[in-house]
Amino acid sequence: MVIRFFGPFEKLAEREVKIELKESISTQEMLQMLASRYPGFARYSVTKHDAELSAHVMLIRNGAPLKLADKVEDKDCINILLPVVGG
Repeated sequence: MVIRFFGPFEKLAEREVKIELKESISTQEMLQMLASRYPGFARYSVTKHDAELSAHVMLIRNGAPLKLADKVEDKDCINILLPVVGG
């Protein structure tokens, strides 16, 4: 799986990271993996509700937002960026 970080998330991690998965995992588990590698992600890994997560970070796969229970696979490319805000 390839994860690309944008904006301030690039400073918490790096521009792009490849993580090999042997089986699919939930988005929540992916966030926990990121938190173990990049401590700045710890606050997102403990999020329990999709609305709470989407207020702080967007996880996008194939142009669609991911929810905490969604499964990600080794072939996926995930973009992590700030949520869109309106005014």
